[in-house]
Amino acid sequence: MLDYGIRLDARDTHPLARAFSLTRGDRKASRLKLWFCDGDTALGEDTGDYATLSLRRLGQSETHSYLLTREEGAYTLVLEERIVPSGGLYMATATLYDQDELRLTVGRFSFSVMEDFSLPEDDQLAQEQVTLLQQALGAVALMEDHAEQVADTAAEAGDYARAQGALAKHWAEAAKDVVEGVAVTWETLAGRPSTFPPASHSHALLDAATSAPTGNALARRDAAGRMQASAPAAASDVARKAEIDEISAQVDAKADAAVCFEAALTVAGWTGETAPYTQTVAAAQANGDRVALVSPAPLADAGQMESARKAYACIDRIVVSAGALTAYAGKKPAANLTLRIAQIG
Repeated sequence: MLDYGIRLDARDTHPLARAFSLTRGDRKASRLKLWFCDGDTALGEDTGDYATLSLRRLGQSETHSYLLTREEGAYTLVLEERIVPSGGLYMATATLYDQDELRLTVGRFSFSVMEDFSLPEDDQLAQEQVTLLQQALGAVALMEDHAEQVADTAAEAGDYARAQGALAKHWAEAAKDVVEGVAVTWETLAGRPSTFPPASHSHALLDAATSAPTGNALARRDAAGRMQASAPAAASDVARKAEIDEISAQVDAKADAAVCFEAALTVAGWTGETAPYTQTVAAAQANGDRVALVSPAPLADAGQMESARKAYACIDRIVVSAGALTAYAGKKPAANLTLRIAQIG
């Protein structure tokens, strides 16, 4: 089994910029190890702290959440087939719950799973090989969806370079002729003025410059230092304030759509004769296309809170879909449990 680790810093303002790859052959699974930090300070080391990981495969709407195991200072999860059933790119949201300080630390990252990679028979890979493998597969995961676009851009850049090369060659030949003695005199210049300075001349493009969105005209700032453009049509067109305001409104609307609700799981509600036991409850606010952050609802009574934690530890995964929540348990919880679900994204 290969271990793959990632450090999630509470101060990191660009968590989605991280990506790496996990590989799973026919015989092996991969173990993901997460460290939560706040700068140089390690988080989640108290007995009452626990962490969860929500996974969603790119292109699918369902989100699956798992409780992480604390091992040697890290929170770990073995990505076996029942957790990551197929290859592809996965979006992950890791959440650390500090019950004593009532602190919530969230980190996001992505990783890809390669189905057709098998470990050597002796399972021996040098750490340098592991690092290079992660970097190489991570780069493939990031570029996979943009390969066609990158190829088109490269082709356009090549055409432009060839055109500029031909133009440079033309001017080089002209310069060579001048250097080698081609005579250039005032009398041979075409369109030369007859007086100095010329009696009249015009600059049509400059004279027609305007701050209005006018086709085939140079842009000129108005008295307030502004200039306008028409509505963009192609991907490379300049965006206007109207388009930026529209995108900003969409982002605000999506943020406002985040929901938080609770769902109760009862001891009598578990079904199945053998594991995994399941229980489905209705949740009107549940949305299947958002990332779900799941934790036990806090209780004032310490004894009840301990029972709730033990019940939550029996749950292997939680699937949130439109209007419902389904929990899967390897062991039937011995106490009623109220879950608190926050859906974002």
